[in-house]
Amino acid sequence: MTLKSVSAVAICLAVTTSACSRTKPAALVGAEQDLERARVQVAASPDAIQVLQEAEDDVLKAERVWEDDGSSREVEHLSYLAGQKVDIARFKAEQQEAELAIARGQAQRDLLAANVAAERAQNRVLANTARYERARARFIEQKLRDELTELQGHVRQLRSEVTDQGFEVGLEQVHFDHDTSELRAGAESQLEPVARYLREHPERQVRIEGFADSTGSASYNVELSRKRAGAVENYLVGEGVRTSQITTIARGEQLPVVTNDSTAGRLQNRRALLVIQ
Repeated sequence: MTLKSVSAVAICLAVTTSACSRTKPAALVGAEQDLERARVQVAASPDAIQVLQEAEDDVLKAERVWEDDGSSREVEHLSYLAGQKVDIARFKAEQQEAELAIARGQAQRDLLAANVAAERAQNRVLANTARYERARARFIEQKLRDELTELQGHVRQLRSEVTDQGFEVGLEQVHFDHDTSELRAGAESQLEPVARYLREHPERQVRIEGFADSTGSASYNVELSRKRAGAVENYLVGEGVRTSQITTIARGEQLPVVTNDSTAGRLQNRRALLVIQ
């Protein structure tokens, strides 16, 4: 190898060693690190991402300048610009997050207010419904009492009582002789006003309950009380009351009004009870 060749190699080695030993400016390193951290911090903000892209462009420019000619002033300037834009991007991200938090808080307050208003409205509806039901119950009860008074004006010796099911009508003359389901004398005069009332009030229903005394077997008395209720039903239908208004129940010897220890007591228990609804 000639001296000239050795010198050339030495110069190349010197240049290479110089390039490899160059240290990236601190401003550029800081800008790169800042940019990397900011990418995570502003990922949810479109506005901040746009500014961060501009900062990234400045960092790339600074890296190219440093690689090309190593102008520290230009590198520092571009790194500074990149740092400023990173700060702006962070600010925009924080601002957007604050706005979202305010919006979420307002939405929660609006929802809470709406729930409170809905609950108050529901309470008002419930209160109004309760008042309506009480007024309706009073109206129905008074209507029943008025109609009962009207019926009492036509039927003498009428035993009656307003209940939660309607009003019960106990007719003094609607009793039955022993072991028979035929209406006794005087029963029709008691039943005719009831029939007229039911014709004039087709919306009303009547339940006829037949009863027996304790004479005979329980099963026999149930059948006998069914026939007694049927006898009253046949009379009402004959007087023009619709069959759809009538139901009958056989009570047998259940629910006596007095004991069956005497003839008079057994007569009172052989009866028909009408419940008008």
